[in-house]
Amino acid sequence: MKNPTIAIVTALLLSFATIPIAAGKPAAEEKKAPAGAAHMQRGIELARQKQFDAAIAEFTAAIEASPK
Repeated sequence: MKNPTIAIVTALLLSFATIPIAAGKPAAEEKKAPAGAAHMQRGIELARQKQFDAAIAEFTAAIEASPK
């Protein structure tokens, strides 16, 4: 490239394009944890109320939302 401005702009664009990749976890993974945690808390509440079938359903939903 003969024009240094084009080279600088290209370098900056490539630098900014890699920022989201280096930023961390994908947004999809971050959204799963709260959903799983909410189901887990609801399952605990239902188990304390002796509503075991509903608690099992909530625990199952927690596992499906956040299987790790």
